[in-house]
Amino acid sequence: MYARLNALKVRHDILEAKIQGETSRPRPDDLRLRLLKRMKLKLRDEMAGIERLLFSEISSGQPDDRRRQPAFN
Repeated sequence: MYARLNALKVRHDILEAKIQGETSRPRPDDLRLRLLKRMKLKLRDEMAGIERLLFSEISSGQPDDRRRQPAFN
């Protein structure tokens, strides 16, 4: 899980650099900027979800297996 989070952070930083590069052009491509920002937002949302999951594991002292185990009534 930590490896996935780190990989997402690297991709997030790459997208930020691409956004900065595009905005520094004399005539930035608005469509490209919107696409890059949308991709960056999706990464940020995924990172937040993983961080919430990791934080719940740390605070409870054990892995949160609710997503992986079927519910029995």
